[in-house]
Amino acid sequence: MEELAKEWANVPMLAVTHGQPASPTRLGKEIDVFTVRLKEQFNLLNDIPSAAKFGGATGNYNAHKVAYPLIDWKAFGEKFVQEKLGLHHSFPTTQIEHYDHMAALFDTLKRINTIILDLDRDFWTLRFHGLF
Repeated sequence: MEELAKEWANVPMLAVTHGQPASPTRLGKEIDVFTVRLKEQFNLLNDIPSAAKFGGATGNYNAHKVAYPLIDWKAFGEKFVQEKLGLHHSFPTTQIEHYDHMAALFDTLKRINTIILDLDRDFWTLRFHGLF
């Protein structure tokens, strides 16, 4: 899309607002709008950590402590999840992982999809108006 924005930077076109013709713009600039929107969302997507819990059935390390009472299970779990698995250590937890990171991931993917739908709709409209 960046290449198309550069290639078509000086292609004039009539902009549309509220479904009506508006002031002139450039095709490259209109494509660049979508490029920037997508980049921003992909940056957010890349910042969302993948997470895991390590605390037993209720998040309290109960079974761990019974089996090996001399181990600092919180430190062990944090080190294992972060260093060995390369994930964010969710703590404290209950019996389940929070899933907040997954919710953020899916929400960002939803926004990316919306931007792509907007792009598709705009290109369809441009073709409908004979620009392609």
